[in-house]
Amino acid sequence: MRTGIFLAAGLFLMVFMAGSVYAADCGGMVQCNCGDTLTSSQTMWYDLINCQGNGLVIGADNITLNMNRHTITGSAVSLEDYYGIYADGHNYARILNGEIYNFLSGIRVYSGSNNQLTNIVANNNYEGILFESSSNNILTNIISNNNHDSIIFYDSSGNKLTNITSNDNSNGLKLSYFTNNQLTSITSNNNIQFGIFLYDSSDNIMTNIISNNNGDGIYIMSSSNNKAYLSSFIDNAQNAQSYDSISLWNSPSPVDYTYDNKIFTGYLGNYWSDYAGSDADGNGVGDTPYLIDSNNADNYPLMIPFENYFKPLVNLDSDNDGVPDKNDKCPNTILPEVFKKFKPNNYGDIDGDGVFETLNNKGKAIKDTLYSLTDTYGCSCKQILAFKPGKNQDKEKFGCEKETIKKFIKEKGWAKNLFKQTKI
Repeated sequence: MRTGIFLAAGLFLMVFMAGSVYAADCGGMVQCNCGDTLTSSQTMWYDLINCQGNGLVIGADNITLNMNRHTITGSAVSLEDYYGIYADGHNYARILNGEIYNFLSGIRVYSGSNNQLTNIVANNNYEGILFESSSNNILTNIISNNNHDSIIFYDSSGNKLTNITSNDNSNGLKLSYFTNNQLTSITSNNNIQFGIFLYDSSDNIMTNIISNNNGDGIYIMSSSNNKAYLSSFIDNAQNAQSYDSISLWNSPSPVDYTYDNKIFTGYLGNYWSDYAGSDADGNGVGDTPYLIDSNNADNYPLMIPFENYFKPLVNLDSDNDGVPDKNDKCPNTILPEVFKKFKPNNYGDIDGDGVFETLNNKGKAIKDTLYSLTDTYGCSCKQILAFKPGKNQDKEKFGCEKETIKKFIKEKGWAKNLFKQTKI
């Protein structure tokens, strides 16, 4: 009888342990089981599937967990306090390269600083990632989709979030009591309530945000001195809301940028899909502010999404002579050319159209010739004569002879190997 009781008890204990309630220390070459505490760095070679409690607990400072493209999953999303990875009061941890599903929080960091999350997918949790009372943490290349709350920061400062994807959640990024943080390259689309929400938060910088098709693109409440610029708010139910807050909605200083294949310097705000203003001077910035509320306006609204303001120029023509800089041997051409006495059968671009003109033998009718500044590599008559050896001051008064232009174009005679010299 007693033997049967002991066997039954032993069997129960084995089942109890197999259900991942039992926890131990692991790390290094010791494989972790669900609920274990990681006490030394490890590169995973295994998955943790269907964890009944926590996935892993970070148990010391300075630990690196390289998930090595492996997965930690819970048994089901619930409101029980179970976390995919839980770091309580530890610093300088690095969690890399893995996927976490089906927990209350995919990753929770409480009272931790100088931790790093890199290349993490935290989908299908109640909360994708949660930081509380934590500072100076770095999140890079994070995907947090199909959660109730995508990413939450509470009472945290000095953190940097870069390349974050937060799509198809009930709520996007929820940031409360959030101070002196930086958000860069955030994509927050198709969230039911909001893309980004700030409450009682200050001195944060948000740039390169794409917030599309959310309830609110960005909602700032009871906050001050936050900056949001060089971002795009597209087709949200309301692109921006602000309550009891004053924010800066443009760059704090002038920015070098390109628009319509031209270079500009100026203040830049954000792109708003419902902005109805115009851009009369063609600099890519709206002529009238985008109004958010009585205390907030984007004074430099962008005419197209922000990423288009930093594209490389195509066939830039700095001197507007019709020859792209990459082909232009004379980048400082001044047109039209002016000659004291333009002689018949001489050549010069006297009307500034990029084509050389000449006079007929009677010196009356001006006509275009077969030569253009494209043929002469962007060089006008006067610039060609500046290349030519000898004294050419008199010729500069009268235009270029045909033979001079032909040798220049074919790089023969005095023009041979000419373009090894410095441009003029």
